[in-house]
Amino acid sequence: MTDFTAFDAAVEAQAGDVLAQLAALCRIPSVSAERGPAMLDAAAFVQTLCTAAGVATEPADQPAGPPIIIGRAGSGERCLMIYNHYDVQPPDPLDEWLSPPFEPQVRDGKLYARGVSDNKGDLVARLAAIRIYQETVG
Repeated sequence: MTDFTAFDAAVEAQAGDVLAQLAALCRIPSVSAERGPAMLDAAAFVQTLCTAAGVATEPADQPAGPPIIIGRAGSGERCLMIYNHYDVQPPDPLDEWLSPPFEPQVRDGKLYARGVSDNKGDLVARLAAIRIYQETVG
């Protein structure tokens, strides 16, 4: 059975860095309906996280929508597939936000920004878990 002691310790030790990565991604206003340069910025950021996790990436041709990133790691018979998105919906109405939606803030131990729970947080956490697993368990 695999010993996850080193993995657990690394997760704890790197939690602040992973939170900073999530905040950085949430600062990118990747509103899919706008199809602007922020979507490309977000895609590049996600590719950087993939590379750090040992995941080789390739873009999928998607002329009418946001950039799609396909990542692959390893070469065994077993496969783990994850699906996430890094675009967000418009943050309107802005007057209902307690802080600007693309300026992440920690309040009461929780990070608030557009995309934190749908779906940038999940994406950053999964890529961090893959990276830390590769570093500690292999």
